[in-house]
Amino acid sequence: MASIDIIKAFLEREQSIFCDDCLSQLTQVTPRQQVNQICREHPEVFETHKMLKCSHCKKTKITRCLREANALDWDDLKRAKFHLDKFIVSQGGMQ
Repeated sequence: MASIDIIKAFLEREQSIFCDDCLSQLTQVTPRQQVNQICREHPEVFETHKMLKCSHCKKTKITRCLREANALDWDDLKRAKFHLDKFIVSQGGMQ
């Protein structure tokens, strides 16, 4: 199983937030930097939270969790509004 799949399966099962150190330890994906790299390279899968308490070690650190598959975050909503406004203008405005 690929490291990304191991991390994803673990987070799906646990439904909580973990720091990279704990994710590495609990999933045995090593070195710890590999966890960081995988999560940064796949923002569509993993959310990064700055300075939250890890559910395992209880330290306040950068933590990771699975991104909600169907949830829109604020940036997604702003992008959607921008494109909608751009479309409306290109069509001659609202009537």
